[in-house]
Amino acid sequence: NLLGDIHFEENEFEKAIEKYKLALDLNDNNAILYNDIGIALMKVERYDKAAGYLKKASELAPDNINIIYSLASVYRDNKEPEQALSQYAKVVNLEPNYLNVHNDLGDIYKGQGKDKEARNEYLKEIKYSKKKLLNNANDIDALNCLRYAYKNIGEYDKAEEIKNNVKTPSRKYTEPQYSERIYLKNGRFLEGAIREETPEKIILEIYVGKSKGLIPVYRDTIEKIVKSSP
Repeated sequence: NLLGDIHFEENEFEKAIEKYKLALDLNDNNAILYNDIGIALMKVERYDKAAGYLKKASELAPDNINIIYSLASVYRDNKEPEQALSQYAKVVNLEPNYLNVHNDLGDIYKGQGKDKEARNEYLKEIKYSKKKLLNNANDIDALNCLRYAYKNIGEYDKAEEIKNNVKTPSRKYTEPQYSERIYLKNGRFLEGAIREETPEKIILEIYVGKSKGLIPVYRDTIEKIVKSSP
C-alpha cells in the first residue's frame, strides 16, 4: 500500500495500480484500496475499469463522501453526465460546501447547455469558497476554486486578481510542533508528527536518523492515537 502511494505521488500510476492490487490480495474488503486503484486508473484514463473499482469502494463504504465524489468524477470524465449528477447530488446532500463540487456541477450543466443552472452552481462555489477563506485567507484550494468559478461566470478581472495573488507555499508541511504516537491493531506503534487527517487516513511525518518522510496510516488499522505537547 505504501509503495503504491509512493508511485502515485511520483505520477507512476501503472506501478501504483500494481502495488495497490497486491495489497488488495491481502485485504479485499478495504474500501480505500478500491478507491485508490480507481483514482489511479482515472489518471491513465481507463475510466470503465476505474468505475468498477470505485463502485466496489462505494458498496463497502456507502457513507464515505470522498469515495462518492471519486465515483461521481469518474462518471463525469467518462462522459456519463446523468450518473455523475446523481453521485454529486449525494455529495452535496452530505456536505453542501464540499470542495469544488459546485464547480463540477457547473461544468456538467454548462456542457449540457443549461447555462442558468451552471451559473447557479458557480455562484454557490463562490459563496462557499469565500466562507472557507474567512477561516484561512491563504487556503490555496479555496482560492483556486474561487478563481475557477469567477472565470466561468465571466468575472475575469476577479479571477486574474486571485491568480496573481496566489502564492504557492515553499513547503507543504511545517516543522514538527507535537509528537504523536499511533498505536496499530497489530500491536505496533508509529511515532512522529501528524501532518494531515482525512476520514480514511492520517499522514504521519516520521524520522529515521536525520531523514524524515511522510507515510499514510489508514484508520482501519489504528487502535488509538495519543497526542502529546512538546
